[in-house]
Amino acid sequence: MTERVLGARFNLAALARSSGFDQGGSAYQKIRASLQRLSNVSVVLKRENQQCSCHLVGSYVLDQHTGELVMSLSPLLSAAVLARRGYLRINMSEVRLLKKEVALLLHNRLHWINQGTARHATLDTLILYAYPDAQTGTALRKRRKAVRDSLGELRRIGWSVTETSTGKFRISGPLRSVADRPQTAPVSTSNW
Repeated sequence: MTERVLGARFNLAALARSSGFDQGGSAYQKIRASLQRLSNVSVVLKRENQQCSCHLVGSYVLDQHTGELVMSLSPLLSAAVLARRGYLRINMSEVRLLKKEVALLLHNRLHWINQGTARHATLDTLILYAYPDAQTGTALRKRRKAVRDSLGELRRIGWSVTETSTGKFRISGPLRSVADRPQTAPVSTSNW
């Protein structure tokens, strides 16, 4: 089984910022503890007549003085970061801007829409994304309002949402530039 492995080089401050943590000692301790736990997680990949085992985080080196972190990800996590095999990249900056729970659920569920394309969805489908149980009457009216308000939140963070006819929407996510993608670099382990 041959898989591409992704390596990344960054510092703890950048990792804390992109993860929504404050910058400083206690946040860095949490990140270090998380890295240690992630490096202990084993993943077994099975495909047809092949089986492969690896750690979720292949390896990492953390310079305690500078905060520089160099890590390699497992083939499974690399595939997710590179958006292969059905994995999706969710922009956490967008997530942090959303206030309502329904907006968060819709944001997550609507990532089946590929960047640069628009898709159609009905209000009833969007309601089911946020509320899986069927309702009628007053509860349904409240849910319709909550979903419409949440679509407004998605518009506010850059999504295109157009009601083409009553209860039918054309939705597309914001395009991201190359500069918005995570910075990655090849990792050399020769000096470790």
